[in-house]
Amino acid sequence: MSNRSEFQSIVQSLLAGEIICEITQEHRFNYLSDEVNRQRVDDYLAHLNRRLRQTTDGKAFICAYANLDDKNVRSAIRNEFRQVVNELAGFVRWHKLVQGAQPYKGPLLAGDMLQESDLLYAIEQSQALSTQLNELCRKGAFVSQASQPRDKLRQVLRKLTEFGYLVQVGHSGAQYQATARWSWLYDVMEFIRAHERLEIEDSPTESESQSELFL
Repeated sequence: MSNRSEFQSIVQSLLAGEIICEITQEHRFNYLSDEVNRQRVDDYLAHLNRRLRQTTDGKAFICAYANLDDKNVRSAIRNEFRQVVNELAGFVRWHKLVQGAQPYKGPLLAGDMLQESDLLYAIEQSQALSTQLNELCRKGAFVSQASQPRDKLRQVLRKLTEFGYLVQVGHSGAQYQATARWSWLYDVMEFIRAHERLEIEDSPTESESQSELFL
């Protein structure tokens, strides 16, 4: 792919809300890590009231609004914020489940590996983890009619893969790697933690914070 075609492809993906992740799109991530390329993309996005941003841990590039004076822009950001809040509970439950199954590890970070067999073993050995899995699969994005822990876990892992939080490694389908979408989600969670209200007013300070977090 020529440099011009790559530039166009990356810009289109960013404007479509895609997260350019170091794990899943290493070539594109490296392209944007180059200062000259990054500036070219940022300059182009500036004409569309957008800016190129990196997640706090530097593992992904996203496209954010640059200027929030337009009411339609503020409305779009608030709508996306509400959508994330509505889906957040399920991801928090999953994160707690993983931390309980692997207590020697910290938060799930981009690049971390998950083994289905290890998670299942921990769940089957712990009533508390089994209960957490049942709660996770009771409603929301991870709702499942399966009765066995193995089937519930596999459905959750499949959903996380579809949502872009995990990618399968190898051909067995039993090993997964966390993507930088977790990095983005943690930035969102930090924003929520730092602001007591879930409804965002149009004050400049809070709106500017939103533009750093949302696609």
